[in-house]
Amino acid sequence: MSDERKPVSVDEYRLISKQAIIEYLRDHTSVEERKEVFKSALNEWLKERFAEFGWFSFKALAVVAFGVVMYLWLILNGWHK
Repeated sequence: MSDERKPVSVDEYRLISKQAIIEYLRDHTSVEERKEVFKSALNEWLKERFAEFGWFSFKALAVVAFGVVMYLWLILNGWHK
């Protein structure tokens, strides 16, 4: 019998890795330490996504969203063309 392993897809590898990390954290850390690890990981992930999206793109979307909200507010409160 040969010791060949079935190839694992990238998604399966990520899932297995996440499960192993979660199990390790449960066994070796306190609740406060897990919260801190989660906060730092989330902060790092958000920084990466924000860097990909770009500060100016975010500002542009915020301005457009604000404009839409103000327009709807004005229409609903009696402003007419």
